[in-house]
Amino acid sequence: MMNHALHAVLSTLFMATLLLAPASRAQPVALTCPGTLRVNYAPGLSNTPRLITVDSKALYGPCTGLPLGLVSASLDTFAQTPLSCGLLENGKLSLTLKWNDGTYSTGQGRALLRAAPLGEVVIATESTVTEGRFVGATVVVTSTLLQTDFLACSTPQGVTSVAGPSVLVITRLF
Repeated sequence: MMNHALHAVLSTLFMATLLLAPASRAQPVALTCPGTLRVNYAPGLSNTPRLITVDSKALYGPCTGLPLGLVSASLDTFAQTPLSCGLLENGKLSLTLKWNDGTYSTGQGRALLRAAPLGEVVIATESTVTEGRFVGATVVVTSTLLQTDFLACSTPQGVTSVAGPSVLVITRLF
């Protein structure tokens, strides 16, 4: 009789642990956040390919989707990759998202697209969250960065920064 009662208590505790431990399971997310992104290049982009440190910062909001309550985020990305004004490189990057509720998501990814159709630079990156909130989620950032100095690629300093509208989409449904 005692073994049956003990078994029932242990089974109940085990099930309660599974149900009350959402941090161990991935949280679903489907958010779209418009914002503005600024990218700094060091040394500046020129017409000659060279190793460039790419450091970008963005502010996003208002975010729409799930989970409710996440309405804004800041994004920091970092990469070192060979680049030039004309070279389309899909270098690796690291990112950190800081959410308005104080949580964070960090991850690794790569550039999917970098094109300059009309003088602006269109960049799309895809990353996977590896730590923090939303582990396993996919983060896609698409930005149109306006380059107002069209001759900067031909100068010794090169293009040192660009900025423009950006959209962050983070998804993990299961």
